[in-house]
Amino acid sequence: MNWYVAGASFLGTAVEFVEALTIVLAVTLTKGARTAFLGAGLATLSLVILVFIFGYPLLHAVQLGVVQFIVGLLMLMFGMRWLRKAILRYSGYKALHDEGEAFAEELERQKANHTATEKAIDGFGALTAFNGVFLEGLESVFIVITVASRQKVWVRRLVAALWRFCSS
Repeated sequence: MNWYVAGASFLGTAVEFVEALTIVLAVTLTKGARTAFLGAGLATLSLVILVFIFGYPLLHAVQLGVVQFIVGLLMLMFGMRWLRKAILRYSGYKALHDEGEAFAEELERQKANHTATEKAIDGFGALTAFNGVFLEGLESVFIVITVASRQKVWVRRLVAALWRFCSS
């Protein structure tokens, strides 16, 4: 295991985890733990299924360059969105991102739509948790694929260099 790749993947996905956790906690406080865990669990299951369905063909049937190009385009799209927000925040046209404030806003949004009883599962809350976990998880999958696919190229180049060195 390459600890650099593992560390880069961990740090890259930690931000996405915090964003998803903020949404799930807000749903938990307003709609209940069952609703939040149902939405988060279904999103996690959906991500696992998508990775198993598309992961093997991406790694074995499609050339690595094509995978890197597609994931790179997706990361570029996410990155352009992040860059736009960062520029707006730096210039003062958009308020700085505050997880506490985002949590309070989500809490108020969930309370405003509170129609379920304590024991029933609320569809709006479950869908909110599903949406948050699924989108942040999808971004995490892109980060891990990008970092891990780059590692395979490096390993191949290292093996080729060692082969040339040993054979000469």
